[in-house]
Amino acid sequence: MKMMMMMTSMMTYLLSSTGVRPPLTTKLQMTDVYDQKTNKPRPDVLKQHFVGEGRLKPDVALRIIADGAAVFRQEKVLLDIPQPITGYICLSVPSTVVTKVGL
Repeated sequence: MKMMMMMTSMMTYLLSSTGVRPPLTTKLQMTDVYDQKTNKPRPDVLKQHFVGEGRLKPDVALRIIADGAAVFRQEKVLLDIPQPITGYICLSVPSTVVTKVGL
């Protein structure tokens, strides 16, 4: 018990002296992330939470992924390549390294 208390106090000291904060323990819920009036995510809340290494409830994360996938499906700039694909495709995104993807 004494050893555990010493370890806890040592960790508290180290974290406070280095300025490193422990990660957030609360998980954001749907009402925290989505605006009630517009039904859109609140990026300021998400950014602040993720900077603090916070996490989301699973249903919130799944909704964000589903909403993002729906936006990408509506994009006209995406390629729909029929399968099977053999060989390599070179992808180039401005100001990034060209990536070679083996398929």
